[in-house]
Amino acid sequence: MSLLISILSYLLEHGKPPNLMFKLSRSLFADTAEQEKFIQPVTNPQAFNPVILWLQPKPTENPFTVEIPVSWQP
Repeated sequence: MSLLISILSYLLEHGKPPNLMFKLSRSLFADTAEQEKFIQPVTNPQAFNPVILWLQPKPTENPFTVEIPVSWQP
């Protein structure tokens, strides 16, 4: 986990993947196309909307309470 945090913080600071990320991708995948497919989502992430996935029948009443957003939240 700390390796991933280091890679992401370097990416945010320098705008490019660190050499450590390339080294990690080479250790995971022999094929250069697979290495690139590994690096691409980290360097250019897609936005995903949050979801709730019910693994059991959905309750009739909402089990969540609505919280007031804090000042830094949109």
